[in-house]
Amino acid sequence: MRSIIGVIFLITVLAFTELSYGASFAEFLQQFEVNREFQQNNINYPLQYSFVDSEAEPEPATIHQRLSKLEVQALKEPIYPSPLAQKSIPLIRKIEDLSHTSKTVRLFKPDTSYLLKYQFELINGRWALTKFENLSI
Repeated sequence: MRSIIGVIFLITVLAFTELSYGASFAEFLQQFEVNREFQQNNINYPLQYSFVDSEAEPEPATIHQRLSKLEVQALKEPIYPSPLAQKSIPLIRKIEDLSHTSKTVRLFKPDTSYLLKYQFELINGRWALTKFENLSI
């Protein structure tokens, strides 16, 4: 019985790993949204991260950082919100095809300043998050 469970687990892990290689962007994004480990394994580190510091003087300023894998893993929440989190806010998702190897996903709440922007690139046949911007004020 243990060996059957082990085989099922291994097949599941391999399926998630293989999904990032050669998968369509829609398939990749679906998995990226629901699986935090998959998410962390499909980020190009160090991750380019920027956010708006609304308390900067004399006016709000955009802060740019690079996050290591350890810093991303230490975050309380995943970098990319789950479908349940998106629904609870609620957020609208827009995908922009920049090219066949580059996609931008925007998550925003209409009539507010809430805006998250994600840049994905196809690198060596594998989709990866390369840039995350929290443009909310």
